[in-house]
Amino acid sequence: METSLGFPFRFAFFEEGGDAFAEIVSLAHAGVLLDGAVDEAVELFVYQAKKCIGALVAVLGGLDTLVFTGGIGEHAAPVRWEIAQGLAYLGVALDPVRNNGAAPIVSADGSRVLARVIPAQENLMVARHTYATLFEIVNR
Repeated sequence: METSLGFPFRFAFFEEGGDAFAEIVSLAHAGVLLDGAVDEAVELFVYQAKKCIGALVAVLGGLDTLVFTGGIGEHAAPVRWEIAQGLAYLGVALDPVRNNGAAPIVSADGSRVLARVIPAQENLMVARHTYATLFEIVNR
């Protein structure tokens, strides 16, 4: 896929979940929650994320940048870490300090894939979609 800048750009976008799930994951990772169902839910989520990203990578023919966004992508460093560990064969490597600090770029130096954390700005998206819908109704 070519960008307007004229160079190939393959991009996998990941957005799921919410702040409540991120809190559960953080507590589970810290050992506060010992419920096997929580661990199983997190493992299943990570598995599904890796599967979906892998499918996108296959269709795109490679991966240059991996973006984590939304509640989990922005706030659950342990989930980002587990997903990235499962994608190491693609060249995804996170820096543990950057990842735990939720820096905008969480990939390790020398990683073949740039990993970013980008705020989702859900309120802005809702406003844009609402405006577009209202504008469409008014102009019928």
